[in-house]
Amino acid sequence: MSETGLVDNAAYTRPAGRHRVFYGWWIVFSNAAITFYAAGTYFYGFGAFINPLKHAFGWSTTEISLAFSIRSAESGPVAPVVGYFLDRFGPRAVTAFGVCATGLGFLLLSRMDSLFAFYASYMVIALGTSACMGVTPMTNISNWFVKKRGRALGVYTVGVGLSGLMVPLVAWLLGVYHWRTVFLLMAIGMWLVGLPLTLLLRHRPEKQGLLPDGAGTCDDDGSFTPTHLPTIEGLSTREAVKHRSFWLLSFVFLLAGAPLTAVTVFLIPYLTDPRSEHGLALAGGMAAAAVTIMTLSSLPGRFACGWLGDYYNKRYVLIVVFVLQAGGLLVLAMTHSAWHLLPFFLLFAPSYGGIIALRPAIMADYFGRRCLGTIQGLSLGVMTIGGVLTPFIMGSLRDSTGGYRLPFLVLASAALLAVPLLMAARHPRPVGA
Repeated sequence: MSETGLVDNAAYTRPAGRHRVFYGWWIVFSNAAITFYAAGTYFYGFGAFINPLKHAFGWSTTEISLAFSIRSAESGPVAPVVGYFLDRFGPRAVTAFGVCATGLGFLLLSRMDSLFAFYASYMVIALGTSACMGVTPMTNISNWFVKKRGRALGVYTVGVGLSGLMVPLVAWLLGVYHWRTVFLLMAIGMWLVGLPLTLLLRHRPEKQGLLPDGAGTCDDDGSFTPTHLPTIEGLSTREAVKHRSFWLLSFVFLLAGAPLTAVTVFLIPYLTDPRSEHGLALAGGMAAAAVTIMTLSSLPGRFACGWLGDYYNKRYVLIVVFVLQAGGLLVLAMTHSAWHLLPFFLLFAPSYGGIIALRPAIMADYFGRRCLGTIQGLSLGVMTIGGVLTPFIMGSLRDSTGGYRLPFLVLASAALLAVPLLMAARHPRPVGA
């Protein structure tokens, strides 16, 4: 038993057998590739569709951004269900369902002709992405790594961060093809990319005769004997939700995740709007490139924070990350020149990348692997409150004030408010203590 009482790290220190590549890294690659496509198209690429849809249907920014809020509203109650099925049936079945549903949602978007149909299509996508992104890959990877959990999640989130490269492609496709055709192509691509990769997914290393982190096989001669494997320890779901740190961490990441949602959805409209107070009015292609630069700039933060979290207290690493995030938002709110985007990229991008890598790692460290999928799902359900409210509030303030400065300042304050809440989230005592 470790000093936390949740993970028996000593059981994972035996000499490793002869392995080519620890299978856990294939788990990282497969999940990263699926999330790369899904995030690059529907999440990072969402902003590229705002203006085409406004021109096609005459919808307001608020009406279009409400789809993102609906997606988040649905993801909240769905996440605990996904976590439960993940713990019970494993990631392969859950992810395959998510890939199929996400592709179907894109297909429905290519055929929709009303605001109701637009929202309904995004509800299908929300169901799908809740199953193949978020809690599923993060929990799957956390189950395969303990000592190297931060690094593994850092590598995964670096792969996911590269999904920003999809934004210029989406923007280019919208310049060449009708937006309906682009949605259809996104549906076909989701199925062709995602379904073969789900075949590589496995639930826990113990079921494959392996130990977390590639520490060794269950027997020195490579034979599989289940009784030799360590017990999967940690808090039960009931024990976790009774602990105040579960709620504190959930609200911490609610506050820290709101800025990422807002910037992802509104950065392109913000930079291209000629009526906005900053006066940049960049071309669509340049604004899409800004999203790509932002996501690429987040890659060092994803890996570095994950690596640092394996060696230092993750709470202290996160405090630095939250301060950097607030600073980046302040710069963005005061932007008057394209050159001002440089300090924004340097501050905000690595910080949000670090949050993505450290959130599932600290949850796994606090509550163990026993019911990690369900616990992560419940926490994500709380966190999606921010995802529901943020796009709607941002869109409403934009339509009522004609600018984004005040909303970005409010988001910077939220990032700083997360610091004292994080410090109050103490590590749970050992089970039974």
